[in-house]
Amino acid sequence: MNPDSRIVESDTLNWETWLPEQQTDRGNVFWKTIISSDRTVSQDLTLGLAVIPPGEALHPHQHDQSEVYYILEGTGVMFLGKNEHAVKTGTAIYMPGNALHSLKNTGSKPLQFLYVFATDSFADITYRFNSQAQSNS
Repeated sequence: MNPDSRIVESDTLNWETWLPEQQTDRGNVFWKTIISSDRTVSQDLTLGLAVIPPGEALHPHQHDQSEVYYILEGTGVMFLGKNEHAVKTGTAIYMPGNALHSLKNTGSKPLQFLYVFATDSFADITYRFNSQAQSNS
């Protein structure tokens, strides 16, 4: 049996971000969750688009689910555990579940990337920032 599919035009979706009082701990990031079972006919996979403005970052955090980033545009630095990696357009990053990670835009243009989780819904993901996040290295 083939699962139902859904076509989503991301430009029809609104950008989301954290509340201003949350940005100190979490960073200045904008995102659109494109595929998620709470929004689309889908299962087993969540896909979204995120943007980090120049000089800003998605601060160190963890979540139970494994995740993949794919850099669409821009340059930055990926921190995965205690390791630091330069990233640019075309870079793919795999983060195992509960891995401490963050992403900083080091360029002069927005850093745009896809994020993918192996879970039904974005609502299944609980982010742990700062004091809630613990290094597993």
